[in-house]
Amino acid sequence: MSKKLRTVLIMAIVSISVLLLMLNQPSKTEKLRMQYAELIAKSPYSKTKILKKAELKKIPKQDRPDLAFQQDFLQTLDPNTGRPEPLRLLKILNADKNKGQVFKTNSTLNWESRGPLQVGGRTRALMFDPNDVTAKKVWAGGASGGIWVNNDITDSLSVWQQSNESMANFSISTITSDPVNTQNFYVGTGEGYFNIDAVYGAGIWKSADGGATWNNLASTIDFEFIYDMVVRNEAGVGVVYAIVRDLQDNVNGTEVLRSINGGAT
Repeated sequence: MSKKLRTVLIMAIVSISVLLLMLNQPSKTEKLRMQYAELIAKSPYSKTKILKKAELKKIPKQDRPDLAFQQDFLQTLDPNTGRPEPLRLLKILNADKNKGQVFKTNSTLNWESRGPLQVGGRTRALMFDPNDVTAKKVWAGGASGGIWVNNDITDSLSVWQQSNESMANFSISTITSDPVNTQNFYVGTGEGYFNIDAVYGAGIWKSADGGATWNNLASTIDFEFIYDMVVRNEAGVGVVYAIVRDLQDNVNGTEVLRSINGGAT
């Protein structure tokens, strides 16, 4: 065999070997699938006890809403972070708002509301505006409904208005104000009551201008379910207390957290 032919054969063998090696490498999608499977295997939910039929009968709700809740968590988590990322929705909404309408609409079509009217759905939070001397202005928060305000709750014709379009489908679970500075409002998000249609939260949001604008507190980004909040006047400082459940760190219970700097930490 000539030297030239031997070189060609060696190069061919090397090329085929490299090609086979590349073909055996998992694709990007397959890598994500493997990463997701690993997260599922390591998840605390993988240790959930499978109850027998006799044991299920002893539970008031045999449909196991807790398992439905767990399934939703596992189906919506990001394999790269190991948790759902609800704040991404807010970024998308803000981006769409800045760019204008994403989808073209037919201006010749006019929609007319046929109801239902006067139906608020699951309203989880209510607060009378502490800055309204007439005590008529009311704030409300709904499950996947965002924040709403009514300037005169005593008037049946007074219309509820949405406070922030970017938070239109947020799950508002609690709302409170700072007694030291009544311009400071706080809302907690996340419906952690184990109902089948529960909506995940996106931490605590704060308004420093009496509800005109809202901003997410970066220190609370991992707070997926906030049951209640209160702000106390402690020696002239508005101290925030929140009852929180974080699926990543506190699967089986809740904890009370305290902030002495307006939620910064």
